[in-house]
Amino acid sequence: MSKVVSLFFSVLPSRSSVAFAAAARQAVAIKGAMPRAARAFGLSGLVLLMLVLAAPRADASLFMRLSATVDPFAALFRPESSHTNQFADFDTYRLPARQNMLDWFRPKPSGLLIIPPMDETSSIGLLGGFEDYDRLKMQSLSHSEPIKPGDTIGQALNRAGVKGEDRQAIQDALAKVLDLRKMQAGWTLKLTFDPSKSADTSRFVERMEMQTNSIERTFVVKRTPNGFNGEENRLKLIKGHVRAAVKVEDGLYLDAKRLGVPERIVANLALIFRHQLAFDRDIKPGDTVEVLYEEMRDDTGELIRTGTLLYGKVQAKGQEYELYRFRRSSGAVAYYTPEGRNPGSREALSRKPIASGRRSSTFGRRKHPVTGAYKMHWGVDYAAPKGTPIYAAGTGTITKRGRNGAYGNMVEIKHDGGFITRYAHMSAFKRGQSVGGRVSKGDTIGFVGTTGRSTGNHLHYEIHKNGKRVNPLKVKLPVGQFLDSRDKALFKDQRRLVSRMLKTASPPRTQVAAAGS
Repeated sequence: MSKVVSLFFSVLPSRSSVAFAAAARQAVAIKGAMPRAARAFGLSGLVLLMLVLAAPRADASLFMRLSATVDPFAALFRPESSHTNQFADFDTYRLPARQNMLDWFRPKPSGLLIIPPMDETSSIGLLGGFEDYDRLKMQSLSHSEPIKPGDTIGQALNRAGVKGEDRQAIQDALAKVLDLRKMQAGWTLKLTFDPSKSADTSRFVERMEMQTNSIERTFVVKRTPNGFNGEENRLKLIKGHVRAAVKVEDGLYLDAKRLGVPERIVANLALIFRHQLAFDRDIKPGDTVEVLYEEMRDDTGELIRTGTLLYGKVQAKGQEYELYRFRRSSGAVAYYTPEGRNPGSREALSRKPIASGRRSSTFGRRKHPVTGAYKMHWGVDYAAPKGTPIYAAGTGTITKRGRNGAYGNMVEIKHDGGFITRYAHMSAFKRGQSVGGRVSKGDTIGFVGTTGRSTGNHLHYEIHKNGKRVNPLKVKLPVGQFLDSRDKALFKDQRRLVSRMLKTASPPRTQVAAAGS
């Protein structure tokens, strides 16, 4: 390491090499006092030192001022550092003449130094432990101020150091293009200043940009000779569709990344198939995955963001799994199999469509409590107080509703997948419903009673599958929600649209292609 340092110093101007050599010796002493975890980053620290020394017009006295003693630097490597609060500000700084491009540090809870990211326009100064922090802050070029819950624009500007007439003028200009009552927490103010015109108590604003939660929409306020003018900027995005077919060899994540498929799409794919496949166990070399997703680009072709995953197909475990993204007429969005079933929801039918009650009789042969004869009992009985609500076991259409012999007051509902449910002995029906009407799973359809051939208040509940009565407690129920007849036609249209997209969609732009373009 000493040879590397000596070689580097040999290329420095002679007037600064002596001073920086002293600083390097001090840095080596500091490194020896660091905790073991921080000491592992010694090479990174050396690289940082080289970058600092290579900066044009770097003032050696600035670095020497900090490195005159071990304590200021060593303290930065301790989680309980007293300097922590001084690094909470995200301003960028232009230092006075002959002090340029010396990076400043932000301690992290881990106790390691992390260098904050810089952009091409940043001119950053070293502030750690300096007494003139406030003075240098007033000389910053830019500032980002997050909008907090309950904030007004005036409060956010005040925190950013904008006060007096400028603050009110900026607020008035912004109000002409944005209803300030709709400003939301999480938005960000990005301000640009002219330090040469800033006063001791207020910053001189050249430009302010309000960044919303959408990259497509921002609000800008600029200083002009006639005051501040506000405008709304909308980024025109062009939506495209991308199809990628991945053959798994080294792992789905690596293989998809090699093709240029975004990590977010792979993560979403694993999420929507989680009820059918465990990607970490079930996806093996030789399996294939196909995805269709949206991406948004600007008019120059630059990728702005990855859009929605529209379709996914996985061939694994000797089977083929497909899911289509579909928005139902109710507005709910989910992924459905080609048959129109959402595997992510719970069982399509409930086995106990009543809020409370004990099971008083099960499915099978029994001695009838009224006639005394042994015969089949085609359902399950739940004893409950009169008036207890009875719920629809699943989404469907009411096919019968009224008095029905020994069933008493009965409701029958037809569900998708060849299922029918019956609810008997009700004391009353839910008002506002009728034969032919639609009900959703969990809707109240009536109330417990003892009408018909009954000896006490209870619900008699039956499930019919493809015309045959089955045991509600043991029948295999479809997992997931089926689309109703109104949405099935729309879903078929969506499937046809996806099929066309798969034929015309572009392949992903791989990192190799992007590098060569």
